[in-house]
Amino acid sequence: MNMKLRKIALFGIAVTFFLSSAICAQAYHGEKEGAGECNVQEKHSKLTEELGLTPEQETRLKEDRRAFMEKNKELGKKMRSKRKELKGELEKPAIDTTRVGKIINDIKELTGEKLQNRVNKIVSMKSTLTPEQCEKLQSKMKKKYRSHKRSNKNGHKSRHW
Repeated sequence: MNMKLRKIALFGIAVTFFLSSAICAQAYHGEKEGAGECNVQEKHSKLTEELGLTPEQETRLKEDRRAFMEKNKELGKKMRSKRKELKGELEKPAIDTTRVGKIINDIKELTGEKLQNRVNKIVSMKSTLTPEQCEKLQSKMKKKYRSHKRSNKNGHKSRHW
């Protein structure tokens, strides 16, 4: 009887813990600026207005962003596949170093492609925007990066651009 009561109590505590975590997380994300797909559209609209983009610029930037995302998604899938392949090779009792070397070279190549894709996006963006718009955008990005860096003192990796 005592053991059954302990199990019920532990189960109740575990359920309470998980539910309270989920509720807190949901409340936090609901209040957080930028949460949800709707706010992404609002941010794009606000940025379009702040930079004074023409409809042509807006269209080109959307197309470039879509192409970048598609290419990055494809490269990400390939990268995950190669990492899985590498892990499989390393878990074998007898490691084929030639095969491992080829996989590592493939991963290096994919990493280079991802970097090139990112640089192409930036170059395209800069060719679409006027110098003044580029300056405004870079200023906003630097400000956002600095504020993110200050608020992120717990060692998490931060990204920009």
